[in-house]
Amino acid sequence: MRLIRRLKPDVLHGHGAKAGAFIRLKPRSKGTIHVYTPHGGSLHYPLNTTKGALYSRLERTLMNRTDLFLFESASRATPISAPSARPRGSCAACSTA
Repeated sequence: MRLIRRLKPDVLHGHGAKAGAFIRLKPRSKGTIHVYTPHGGSLHYPLNTTKGALYSRLERTLMNRTDLFLFESASRATPISAPSARPRGSCAACSTA
């Protein structure tokens, strides 16, 4: 956290559930956007399992602290960009084709 305060980055990017949670839990700094690239695992656990329920709640809680969701494919973006999710931040998928 001290390094982030010292560097004052324009973008904080968390790749994966743990790093994504870490950067999204950090208090906002003026001019810094929070970008999250989920691996997909945390978004694809069945909701009727303990892990699925936990990750789903965590993602919903942190959803509106995310300026950009960046996915490696359109299929990975489906759970977070579903009409029921409606994040405030933008969603983008990279194309490898």
